[in-house]
Amino acid sequence: MGKVSRYKIQVDGITYRVSVEDESGEVSEVSREVSAQEVEEAQELQEAEASAPAASVSGRERIAVTSLLPGNVCDVLCKVGDEVKVGDTLLMLEAMKMQSPVYAPDDGVVDAVEIKTGDVVRSGQALVYLA
Repeated sequence: MGKVSRYKIQVDGITYRVSVEDESGEVSEVSREVSAQEVEEAQELQEAEASAPAASVSGRERIAVTSLLPGNVCDVLCKVGDEVKVGDTLLMLEAMKMQSPVYAPDDGVVDAVEIKTGDVVRSGQALVYLA
């Protein structure tokens, strides 16, 4: 692997960091820059949701687990069919060089995984569904 140039660009008011291979011109990485305030707000919201009493899934209703902040999926720790308990880590998101866990909001079975490692996600995007 040769030298990599890094660029910071803005599109529609959103800042992205882009890494480009100098020899091939191939884009090797793209990540959205997230403000410290966005990260702090998302972490506070996720902590509040994790400490709130969980809703029952006894009727097998489908629960969407959504992203609280924009970022990159750095690790998916669950797969369809996995039984999870409230508070289990389903995946890890990276924003501003910080990794944040996404927790199961309730007990259930993973019904669908809508993302994969390396995906860029936006705030509010459905990541995993529990039944």
